[in-house]
Amino acid sequence: MASSDSSVAVSTWVDLRYLDGSKKKWRSADLANNLEATQGFIEAYGAHKALRGYA
Repeated sequence: MASSDSSVAVSTWVDLRYLDGSKKKWRSADLANNLEATQGFIEAYGAHKALRGYA
């Protein structure tokens, strides 16, 4: 069986939308190299949208 090495780069940010209509991209150093935290955030957001009927 042959083996191979692979590498993946993930860029993660959150688009913040404020009540006044302005928007900003937010990047967290904690999310940058933590795939588990990124996945958890995405899952929580999906659950939030589903509960609100936006999914």
